[in-house]
Amino acid sequence: MLYPDYQFPDSFCRETTKACQKAISARTSFNLVAVPGVGVTFFVKFLERRSKAKFIYINPYEMHELNSAALYEQLAKKLGINQPETASVDDIRQVLGETAKQHGGVVLLFNRFDRLQKSVGERFYDALHYLRDVDRAKVVLAFVTAEPLIETAPDARQSILHLVSRTLYFSGYVDGDMQEIVAASGGRAATQRELDLAGGHHLLLQVLMGCQDIENALSDPMVELLVKDILRGLSPQRQKLLERTATTHNDPQDAYLSGTHLAVRDKRKWRPFSVLVSEYLMRSQAGHLPVKEKRLFGLLQRNMGQVVSKQVIFDHVWSEDNGIASDWSLNALVYRLRRHPAFDAHRYAIESRKKEGYVLIDHLAD
Repeated sequence: MLYPDYQFPDSFCRETTKACQKAISARTSFNLVAVPGVGVTFFVKFLERRSKAKFIYINPYEMHELNSAALYEQLAKKLGINQPETASVDDIRQVLGETAKQHGGVVLLFNRFDRLQKSVGERFYDALHYLRDVDRAKVVLAFVTAEPLIETAPDARQSILHLVSRTLYFSGYVDGDMQEIVAASGGRAATQRELDLAGGHHLLLQVLMGCQDIENALSDPMVELLVKDILRGLSPQRQKLLERTATTHNDPQDAYLSGTHLAVRDKRKWRPFSVLVSEYLMRSQAGHLPVKEKRLFGLLQRNMGQVVSKQVIFDHVWSEDNGIASDWSLNALVYRLRRHPAFDAHRYAIESRKKEGYVLIDHLAD
């Protein structure tokens, strides 16, 4: 819960604020896309305080039911209409027009609109057209969603294209922004390690700040569950793109992943926004290794940085053959593991120790 009188600095979410203010000033309706749990509501409240326009904040979490009737009722209530439960669209339109004249501009902001999409049809988008047209020079519609609105409502594509002119991406918070939110919530300051692992994601930071072993954070069930939820929130195609980015460090070439900073550019390499996501993805991918490659990788991981003798490898990998295998078979297995897509060759290196064995090196541990 934010302290209501807390003043965020002008630098808070500077770039996203600038983009949204530009759209509002131009009276351009827009879709702000934000990853679930990132804490976009903090930004929305900040944007409201910074704007000269009157904000009408529609929040599905305040509704007793998720349907268009409850949405109209909340909209009427926020506009100050008496008996909002019986207000018609025409009543709302009339008061909206009056409000726009009084304030010089109105922003109808629908937070987490994706929670309502299944409950509203194309008629609702037509009604929004009708409301906005009361004064197109002063009324702006803004939709906050987890994915681009046009992707999540394909049946209403034409209506959305005529309603929303711009898609903006919320890129998460920088460290200074995160510390401001913690301060505004009355919490202790986050450590740099916690900030690094959170990668600009507010809910992940909250969970990490309660983690008992920050250096082994992914072993915490709450942290692992949240990382899973973040990934499950992606479409199967984007999950694969992020997995590929974690493995190859190449540009995901996806506006959503780069725009929301789920994938970030670090120097010349791309990576997921948090090393915890990278680690989770690599663990998952390791499960796709063939049996012998998986055995070898697991053995080397458990002995990270230490030489594992050939005989130990033979006994473990070829256990069903009583540890009997040739040096040629081992060399070929190491070669296949190094080249397998599930092996992060940018992070790990398998080094040979002549006549001794092999050692797995983790470059991130350096």
